Amino acid sequence: MGKKNVVNNYLDEQLGLIETWLNTFSQNRKPESLHALRVCIKKTKAILYFSETLFKKPFGKKKLDNLFHKAGTLRELYIIILLMQKSLPVSEKLTLPLMKKRTLLEQQFLEKIPRYIKEVRLFRKELSLPEKLPSKKVILSYFKKREKRADKKLHNRNRTTLHYYRRDIKKMMYVYEMLPKKLKKEIGLNKTKTDRLQEKIGLWHDTWTAFIFLSKQSFSKQIKNILSDLKEKEKKQFKKLFL
Repeated sequence: MGKKNVVNNYLDEQLGLIETWLNTFSQNRKPESLHALRVCIKKTKAILYFSETLFKKPFGKKKLDNLFHKAGTLRELYIIILLMQKSLPVSEKLTLPLMKKRTLLEQQFLEKIPRYIKEVRLFRKELSLPEKLPSKKVILSYFKKREKRADKKLHNRNRTTLHYYRRDIKKMMYVYEMLPKKLKKEIGLNKTKTDRLQEKIGLWHDTWTAFIFLSKQSFSKQIKNILSDLKEKEKKQFKKLFL
């Protein structure tokens, strides 16, 4: 990277952590490591999107997309299997096909980790953003527009737009976390309130994703009962988001 500023320093740190979590997952194969990896990628992508929007230059915001989606597909299977095993009265016979699929995807992902690390290192070496942040006025305007856009999605009370709300608000919060304290104060985001809502939406989204995934599978009659339970759980979680 070129000369360091708050943005370059933050990106350099996140790209280093992406490599760390890839190595960690190759050793422990735990879904928590995949989650941490994806969070670091989300943070990196959020800052790159912010930078490309304000500087009106490309900085490679899509360079990590392949790694992000591969890790996401694998983690989604971990979540679905866990939901079936812990929250639902399901037999091992029903989870076995998913566990086999998870094992296959996990092995494919592990085999590609050396390549992913090489790509991340190269990106980290080449990436360099302008030395100075945009003006305070430009940054405040960015947050005002993004917050307004996100709130509109939330108030639609639609399942698809709700997922996009969470994605947009997380992008905004990742950029917010990176900024100097004085600037954060002027932006005035309610981080505690936003984090609580994000957590609730995340739990709802896990249930919703599991329901959508399982409804497309060919399982026995027992799955119909499981889907019914999941649907009821999803409805309650969705309703609570707006209380």
